[in-house]
Amino acid sequence: MTVLVAADLSARSEYALARACRVAHTLQQPLEALHVVDKDLNHAFRQQTVSWAKQNLEPLTKKIADEYGVACSAVVAQGRPRQTLIERANDPKTSLLVFGVHDGAKDEPRAFAKTTAGQALAGSIAPALLVHEKPDQDYRNVVVGIDFTLSSRAAIRQALTMAPEAKIHLVHAYHAPFIGLSASPGLAEEIAYQHKLQFDKFVADEMAILAEQAEGMGAIADNLHRVIEAGAPDQVLRRVCDRVNADLVVLATHGRGAVSRAIWGSVAASLLDKPPCDVLVIKPF
Repeated sequence: MTVLVAADLSARSEYALARACRVAHTLQQPLEALHVVDKDLNHAFRQQTVSWAKQNLEPLTKKIADEYGVACSAVVAQGRPRQTLIERANDPKTSLLVFGVHDGAKDEPRAFAKTTAGQALAGSIAPALLVHEKPDQDYRNVVVGIDFTLSSRAAIRQALTMAPEAKIHLVHAYHAPFIGLSASPGLAEEIAYQHKLQFDKFVADEMAILAEQAEGMGAIADNLHRVIEAGAPDQVLRRVCDRVNADLVVLATHGRGAVSRAIWGSVAASLLDKPPCDVLVIKPF
């Protein structure tokens, strides 16, 4: 298995390369840094660009990889960037696809979906990591979005694989269906209250089961934290990330194959557009 990092030779790809090296070291896997030169460029300019990319990518990759003690290779390919990234990400030997944060993330709505990285993520099946900031340590505080489906278990497993020593915050966000009834008089108020008690117990029980399963996957009990809050999922996740100083948030999307509709219509789209920290998106099915 190989960790694949998309390198466009900008500062953001240097951050991505450094994080990819840390993750590859944790996973005990080699690293491949891939830079794609558009094959539709003028021939002479394309050849100059290929030569420039090789001269810059190879020493940069070796320097950073040597710092973390990981085997690495630098590849400069010619092709259509989105298609080439998708093909490499869908190679069975690719365990993780890593990107640097995109330009315009702070200013443009839905910016990530328009980028080459966003289009590649939409068409690929490998877990994808968007690196937001320069890494100065391994992941220490990981927030995992939970909806109690099998996808949640896949998200926890991936988080533990990449950050086995980190604190894991299991976060479930829900809409509070009983707020509008809480002021109703008499019987309606009592019924609403009883339903809320049942709902709270159900969520707490499901979270307890999930935490137990996480321990079975190798999580350290003292590092597991359960968070259940009312609100829109993306807003709750952002609040928790801020509160615990998270350096990684993990989400599982539903679907198989090219799941762009599932991604861009989901909580993942919001977090990828304006990441609060590094964002890991996995597609378990």
